[in-house]
Amino acid sequence: MDSIREKAALTWRDDLKSLLLNAKSYYPDVVWEIQAQEQEDEKGVCRESLHKVWGHQAVIHARAPQRLRSLFLPNPEETWTGAPGAATLSDPSICHCLKVPGHQDHELFIEGLQYFYTAELDPGTSSQTLLDELLEDFVTISRTQRFSDVEIHVMSPSDLEVNYPAAPTIFYSHRFILSSRSTYFRNIIASSSRKDTANPYKPLIIQLPYPLFTPASINVLLRYIYTGTLERSLKSEDYLSTAFSILRGAEYLALPALKELIIGQIILEMLHGLFLAPLSNVAYMKLTSGQWTNMEALGCRCSKCAHRAPLVLQLSLADDTKNDMLERGARRALVALVGEGWKTEQLFNLPIDTKRSILDSIQAIITPSNVLPLLFAVENALRRPHTTQPDYLEQPMIYAVRDLVEKCLCSYPQACFQSKAWDDILQEGEKDVEFCSGSDREDRVGWVMKALLRGADLDNWAVVHPIVMALRNPRTRRQASALIPANIFFKAETKAEDVITQRECTPSPKGRQSPEFSLRHIATRISFYSNASSRTNSTDYGIYYTRMALSQETIDRRDAGSPITRKSSFDSFWAQEL
Repeated sequence: MDSIREKAALTWRDDLKSLLLNAKSYYPDVVWEIQAQEQEDEKGVCRESLHKVWGHQAVIHARAPQRLRSLFLPNPEETWTGAPGAATLSDPSICHCLKVPGHQDHELFIEGLQYFYTAELDPGTSSQTLLDELLEDFVTISRTQRFSDVEIHVMSPSDLEVNYPAAPTIFYSHRFILSSRSTYFRNIIASSSRKDTANPYKPLIIQLPYPLFTPASINVLLRYIYTGTLERSLKSEDYLSTAFSILRGAEYLALPALKELIIGQIILEMLHGLFLAPLSNVAYMKLTSGQWTNMEALGCRCSKCAHRAPLVLQLSLADDTKNDMLERGARRALVALVGEGWKTEQLFNLPIDTKRSILDSIQAIITPSNVLPLLFAVENALRRPHTTQPDYLEQPMIYAVRDLVEKCLCSYPQACFQSKAWDDILQEGEKDVEFCSGSDREDRVGWVMKALLRGADLDNWAVVHPIVMALRNPRTRRQASALIPANIFFKAETKAEDVITQRECTPSPKGRQSPEFSLRHIATRISFYSNASSRTNSTDYGIYYTRMALSQETIDRRDAGSPITRKSSFDSFWAQEL
């Protein structure tokens, strides 16, 4: 950010140097005639040379000491108009001619003006203290409005809501500074000056369009034009919208250095780096290794960033403020903020197309190594209700991400369980004898099991079901040994309604139970650990499981027409295969 500010300051100083060297072309209102000392030519004849130097009273009045002002400026009564305390308007068509007293050296006089315009005592040299004084003096020029000859009119939103013509907000400025700093103002001032010659005392009126410009943005734009700097105050609640209004204005007024400056301020100061937005996507993915946890760690997840990132994305996609760098950073921020950071009204109010594009960005990073961290993030957000926002703000987008995560988990379960997130759970398990009720580790294992149940379907049930059973019953050593350590005890009791949503438990129109309901039903209704007795008929229940034992009394009751029912379709197929 310092380099961007330095570039803007250099542009400002270069424009002031150009203003001094070409003052005659930038609407001067004072000209000094300097009588050079008598000199002898080749023939020995003494001649006097007359030099003219053009300048601007506003600069001299703000920068020169009182003694020099009285010598080198016209009498105030000759140039100032208006009531006491009102803005003093300068006549743009009249250039007051003054004779410099005595035999003033032309070069020395130019050097003095150079200090007033650029704070350079010697060409190319100036101290930071002198530059700070120059900046403050130009702020004074802007605020006092002395010798102003331009009125900038801007409508405000409240003015447009009334039914009768409203007075615009007026900003007073100077032709010489506007034309020297902006090609847009230079062209419009030159065109207007040629047309309006009937009333030379009338200030030039420039109407800027709303909503491209607002009173708040014009204040900042004029400060930049006069000083080459931006105010760093972020106290205003709607400063983000003002920042993008400034971005529009910089593009409209042809101020490229300001455009870089406001983009840098949005990224670094308003969104705390915006997840390394200046980096290309290739460099960013290489830096993070494609790991969501690394993306999360490389940016700020504070509440301000969570509230501002959706707005930055929306505004960076708009035609008049489209910016690839801001869009790139905002997308990265929203990807890294999945979970608690998504519980904002700003995200909820985004257009549906923008929300879909965010989910597409999430989909691009859903890999087996990222599945469990993303699952834990969304589950953490869903179990912690927001204290100030209604619940509906968080649900649609977060549930959509969870669905994407569950699909990947059930499609590639073995790869997901080889990730670092699961390995961390195993490492924690080696340190503790058993789960503590309500511990984070117990919650995470429970979330994984529920995700497997929700994501199960006809295509993946053969792989998913043994993993679910291993999670519920770690004593099943053949599969559980690969998933959870021997010293972890996880309670198998889980209410069905906590695992399966109402949608998943509802039978299909054809009467066929959904695969998710079948998995839940088997997991909760059948005990795979009943002890066989001498009066049981045992059936082989597959290579991964213990034998399923049915007592003779159970079989007799079923044959006698007891209410024990046989589930259709998917369950029948399940039982036959197992």
